[in-house]
Amino acid sequence: MTPNAVKTIFEPSSIADFEIRIKLLSETSHKKWGKMNVRQMLKHCLENERLLQRKKVFKDVLIGRLFGPMALKSDTKNDKPFSKNSPTHPDLKFGAVNENIDVLKEEWLHLLKDYPNLDSQHYLGFKHPFFRRMSYHQVGVWAFKHVDHHLRQFGV
Repeated sequence: MTPNAVKTIFEPSSIADFEIRIKLLSETSHKKWGKMNVRQMLKHCLENERLLQRKKVFKDVLIGRLFGPMALKSDTKNDKPFSKNSPTHPDLKFGAVNENIDVLKEEWLHLLKDYPNLDSQHYLGFKHPFFRRMSYHQVGVWAFKHVDHHLRQFGV
């Protein structure tokens, strides 16, 4: 575990726990809060992993220049879960998602399983479109909390 005992996405045990929870999602999974349905959430999380793994780039959000670093510091300083109904980057919002739910789950799991293979060198110079510069540790904590947030949103 990390020096300050906050869980990160880079730990194999985190991925194993998420895999169990993701497999519990189904067409009948209902949200406890927010606007996304289960397919939209899966697509949102898939694209977010692509962003955080530097496989895709999204345009900067202007308000992030003002508040991003402060929000990042708050989000990653402890193990407190994200609050409900947090704002979402416009490129990570989706209308109708018609892809097969099992395919979406498998794609997400595949991306999640890549995290333990990424090291701090991979994140040198990484810039998030809202939070701006993020360290390896910050990516790890924030990504863990993001996945957990959306799984809790759907009761798993």
